[in-house]
Amino acid sequence: MALQRRRRGALLTAGAAVAVLATGGCGDEPPENRGSESPETPLVTALSQVRFANQGYVEFGDLAAQRAAGMAPDDPTSPLYGYGWSSTAVRQGVVRRTLGLDGGKADRALQIGRGRSAGRFDGADTAAVEAGARKLDGRKDGTIGPLDRWRLAPDDRIQPTGPLAALSPAGEFNVLGVGGGTVVRAPNGALADELTADGKGDTLATDKRYRASAECLGTPLAALLDSDLTASGEVGTYVLAAGVTGTDDARLGQTACRTALSKQAAEIVAEAVRERLRTGRTANAVPWSDLLTKTEVDVVTGSGPTYTVRLTATSRKSPRLILDLTRDGDLSTLFAGPPSLDHEGYPDSEARSSLRILPLGLPE
Repeated sequence: MALQRRRRGALLTAGAAVAVLATGGCGDEPPENRGSESPETPLVTALSQVRFANQGYVEFGDLAAQRAAGMAPDDPTSPLYGYGWSSTAVRQGVVRRTLGLDGGKADRALQIGRGRSAGRFDGADTAAVEAGARKLDGRKDGTIGPLDRWRLAPDDRIQPTGPLAALSPAGEFNVLGVGGGTVVRAPNGALADELTADGKGDTLATDKRYRASAECLGTPLAALLDSDLTASGEVGTYVLAAGVTGTDDARLGQTACRTALSKQAAEIVAEAVRERLRTGRTANAVPWSDLLTKTEVDVVTGSGPTYTVRLTATSRKSPRLILDLTRDGDLSTLFAGPPSLDHEGYPDSEARSSLRILPLGLPE
């Protein structure tokens, strides 16, 4: 599935029913900027491979856990198919035959970026990939972190024709990192290097927002994490994350988390989310109460500490509903902060006393 980034700067325009809550500033903001030690989960471990420079859109799939839950990650009819490796999944048959990479048979998959992306597979058959790289006239070209670098094409070359075009016309397999059961694919060497941090230095796992989001989600079978966008399209102040959890494919839970740097700001966002779940609608005018059931909204503290608004729910509509809502941009409107907050995300007393939440999708 080709994922296109949907800019959400419109939430910040005048006259919008709600505006994105900026959570920087002072008050009761936690003092530390990096997450502290806490039990590692497969999602946290995956984020420790991504250098901090690549904060933004992240997909994750715990394919081993999906298999244990009765799903087949390599089956296109599986409810969570492709999450964590969407750009590869859409051409999986060709990728398997041409390169030897059977993404759905890996243990974990992670992808950064929408559109032209880079990806990582852990628990993959690296011998098959090396053999496939040789058949494609690839050559070893030094190392990327702890992995051997294989170059199939120059950095950022677009592939209009030929076998590499079948893998990805956008050149997402120009550079590979291979070794120790891990395969990294990327359009250029620099981006491939960003997925081989090996837990060293500043990574998304040490960033307080991504760490708190991962801890809030727990042990998802599949997850999406994305930093909000400002009106100008720059990376903003919070992370919105969603995940599907469970140990049985017949009973899957939906979890969504949104970070905030103050407890007060988190409580206000939580209040807004509860109100929209009761009375609000999506951008397509579908009542939230029709989509999500057994909803609970609370505020939790990460190891940073960072405050996180957490929504847990079930869905009779789709086992992957929370992921699809995140991908399509609807979840960002559900978790948006109310308009009566000041720039730093702390309401003044007058705004607090007059706070009124408008259900999204309905005219005032």
